[in-house]
Amino acid sequence: MFAWQFAQMLAISDGNGWARFITMQNHYNLLYREEEREMNPLCCAEGVGLIPWSPLARAFSPAVARRKQPGRKR
Repeated sequence: MFAWQFAQMLAISDGNGWARFITMQNHYNLLYREEEREMNPLCCAEGVGLIPWSPLARAFSPAVARRKQPGRKR
C-alpha cells in the first residue's frame, strides 16, 4: 500500500466518525526498506503504530544465497 492511500483511508475514517487505524503492518526488513521514505513518517505523524512484517526477510541468508549460485566453487 502506498502512503497516500493510507492517508486517504485515515481521512475517510475521520470524516465519517469511524474508528481510526491504530497499527500498520508493513513489509519492512533489511532487504526492502522503502517504507522508511513515506509510510513510517506518515504513521509517526498520525500516531499509528508500526508492526514490521518479515523483519528478517523470511530468514534470508547471504551465505545460503551464495551457495545456491550455479557454478560457484568453494
